Amino acid sequence: MTNYSPQGPYKFFLRRDMSLEKMMLTNYPRLRKDFKKLEKKVGSNGKWKGVQIKKKHLEWLLARGEDRAPKMLCPYCGEEPVEHFLAIYTFGGKYFTIKESFLFCKKDSCKKKASPEIDSRHEVVATLPVKFSSIDKFSSKRDRRKVISLLRKSFNLQGRPTTEDLFSFFSN
Repeated sequence: MTNYSPQGPYKFFLRRDMSLEKMMLTNYPRLRKDFKKLEKKVGSNGKWKGVQIKKKHLEWLLARGEDRAPKMLCPYCGEEPVEHFLAIYTFGGKYFTIKESFLFCKKDSCKKKASPEIDSRHEVVATLPVKFSSIDKFSSKRDRRKVISLLRKSFNLQGRPTTEDLFSFFSN
């Protein structure tokens, strides 16, 4: 990635209330698809300046979504910030179980406290990082919403953050 640093959020021309920053919390998989399309279309030396700017901004935004540090402290030790969460899938079920109580820090003792008793013959547990790319691991919209809710709590993005609030969050 280049040393791109945007001056402000990337707002859409027809929908001023929507931005790439807001889409990180509403439609992350779409952003990933758009970025892959732009990479194929533009490459590193694309011809259209507007498309190049969107690609650079999207590349910057996706990278910033991976290096954000959670603000929420581990609910079990209260000392370290949360780093991971559990997603439990029950065979035959339609959705994953994803709860705030499944957040934990890097300590093994906290992971054990966050892990409920599971029946390994009927359930699968996935440990995922508290990063925006974890949203992509789920195919159902319901599960993605649960992950986004966990991310919002972990990063202290409560309420309805404005485009400027989100740009500030990803910039700092």
